[in-house]
Amino acid sequence: MNLALSLSNVIGAELAQDNIPAKLSNATYVGIDFGTSTTTISYSVIGNGNVPIETCAMPVQQLLEDGRL
Repeated sequence: MNLALSLSNVIGAELAQDNIPAKLSNATYVGIDFGTSTTTISYSVIGNGNVPIETCAMPVQQLLEDGRL
């Protein structure tokens, strides 16, 4: 079983062969999680080669209840 995060693992091999990678390659996807105590933001881009999908977390400074970041 291949555990690598790739487009065919996410949407299925049949759809991945339908020129979808070319359609998605010019886009950036942003995910925001408004959690109970913290917020997380990350973005993903469709890559090629050894890193088919690259996901990076963005630093978010959050003020705690006592006023610290």
